[in-house]
Amino acid sequence: GHSFPTRRSSDLTNGGGSGMSIKRQAFIKLDKISVQNLKLGLEFDSVLTSSLEDINVEGCYQGIIHNNVSGLSGPNSMRWSKVRVASSTTNGIIMGAGSASHYDTLTVEGNGTQSTNNCGIVLTSQSDQLAGNVVFSNPYFELNAGAADLYIDNASTYPLVVTIVGGIFARASSTRYTTNCINVNSSGGDRKSTRLNSSHLADL
Repeated sequence: GHSFPTRRSSDLTNGGGSGMSIKRQAFIKLDKISVQNLKLGLEFDSVLTSSLEDINVEGCYQGIIHNNVSGLSGPNSMRWSKVRVASSTTNGIIMGAGSASHYDTLTVEGNGTQSTNNCGIVLTSQSDQLAGNVVFSNPYFELNAGAADLYIDNASTYPLVVTIVGGIFARASSTRYTTNCINVNSSGGDRKSTRLNSSHLADL
């Protein structure tokens, strides 16, 4: 049989393995998965559509990466529900911004390192994709550290619309916090629109 190392604390050095790496798929579905204390929790590379439910990623050097689909678009028709990413040493989630994507009840907490460019979520479109629209329903951000809880960059020459419904961005510590709750950029030069609906930026 195989002997595997036991890692009982958060990965602070980028030295562990990966929980799961999935590449070049049109659609994948994952549910009821917990990944802890690894170099990278979950990686989706050139996966067009994913459905995630009841996922917990905690204590990894980097939480989840869901890249854009090379030469095609951002990930489209995404459906994530009850996904928690916590205590990542660097970024919690790095994801491409495609179209018709819905992230419901995300919990993003304790990710990043103070005085760095780390973010809870980094959401970016790629330069050659068409217009994108992304909805976050009831997301909860708390005790992330670095540049932003949510960083959005439209690298495309087409519009990107991000809607946040019922979100909470909680700043609960004077020593661990992000510079901005939400940071929006347009490196591609086209329009970006962020809509807040019944969301709360809280200093607890």
